[in-house]
Amino acid sequence: MYYDKFKKRFEQEAVLRNLSARTRESYWWHIADYGSFCKKDPEHTGTDELRAYFQTMLTDGNHKPGSVKMGYYALRFLFTNIYHKDWAKEYLPTPKTAKTLPLVLSRDEVADVLRAIDNFKHRTIMMFIYSTGTRVSEAVNIKLKDIDSRRMQVNIQEGKGLKQRKVPLSPVLLNSLREYYKKYKPRYYLFEGAGGKGTHIGVSAIREICRKARYLTLSVKKPYTPHTFRHCFATHHLEQGTNLLVIQRLMGHADLTNTLKYLHVQQLNSSQVINPLEKPEKILEYLSRYVFRIAITDRRILEVKDGKVHFFWKDNRTGLFRRMKLDIDEFIRRFLLHVLPKGFFKVRYYGIFCSRNRKHNIAKAKQLLAEETENHNLEAAEDGLQVWVKQNTVWDNIMESILRFKKPNCPVCKKGRLRFAGIVRENPWDPG
Repeated sequence: MYYDKFKKRFEQEAVLRNLSARTRESYWWHIADYGSFCKKDPEHTGTDELRAYFQTMLTDGNHKPGSVKMGYYALRFLFTNIYHKDWAKEYLPTPKTAKTLPLVLSRDEVADVLRAIDNFKHRTIMMFIYSTGTRVSEAVNIKLKDIDSRRMQVNIQEGKGLKQRKVPLSPVLLNSLREYYKKYKPRYYLFEGAGGKGTHIGVSAIREICRKARYLTLSVKKPYTPHTFRHCFATHHLEQGTNLLVIQRLMGHADLTNTLKYLHVQQLNSSQVINPLEKPEKILEYLSRYVFRIAITDRRILEVKDGKVHFFWKDNRTGLFRRMKLDIDEFIRRFLLHVLPKGFFKVRYYGIFCSRNRKHNIAKAKQLLAEETENHNLEAAEDGLQVWVKQNTVWDNIMESILRFKKPNCPVCKKGRLRFAGIVRENPWDPG
């Protein structure tokens, strides 16, 4: 056919760019499908044909959103890297795909599925995926030398994008793998296929394991697949308190946003979540603590040692200070929870209303005001200025008593005391 001419060019370009076999297969399928749609050599097509093809894919109901996006990347690869033509982004927008949340099983449901699989080899494969969080394509390519029992690690050599990583090896999984090795005696690949020694089990065979298990676990209503156990690995780690950056590294995610999706599916502890409709006074009480205070002061931080922050915190139930240590990441996360959004400001009190001595100062002010009212029963005077001076003299006495501060004398007459009247700016037209 017409596209046989450039198939060799496509294969050469894909090999030079080190594309995976699965990516090459998907790209070539979409390129051939585009050629069948246009019924002519794709090299002689342009933006109009591409727009018509994408519109058909989006409206015919036969293509999923992910397939449409893969077709977009495949044809962009064809036109830019093989035909060396410009790709008109303004006329060929990237198709949007729905951002769905991953399907996750509970720990009990995972246990039910593993118990339902009678075949020991199949059960060990599913345990391996759940315990290490590997992709199916990564699990089938695990070799015997990748199991490091001394350091309790699994070396994933052929990850997505040809990226290598190491994940912890569970002692429970290690015991199962040792029994598996005694029974099946694999030589090269950990999970060998039906082709004999030296071949690995296929991805479709692992999918078939889950398909059969679904018929044996009718209590689990969710349509789980082998990839579901990878999602369970990340979500269950998150629920038990594993740092999000650690999960990103274990999952092999290049971007943290791919790991953040598990925040939406983790099961929260209901005792730590207060519903606003249930106890609004509790929420008000909690938020009111940070109206005029920060989360923690410098003097309460004792030291930072071995990646942990040691500090004192106040138990509001008992009023006592207790010592605690947290990982630096967790300490920063908790501190940032109390950073107000842009446009909000914390209240700061000074003078009489300073937080540390507020109760004492207010009580003292009330006492002095009551005494001055009794001792200085001010009568109406003809000169309003005299009344104003007497009233402010009373207030000055109160301020001096509370703040223990006397105003300085006049530098000219050395007798009268200075009174604060205001600030005179150098430039009266400067509003600042």
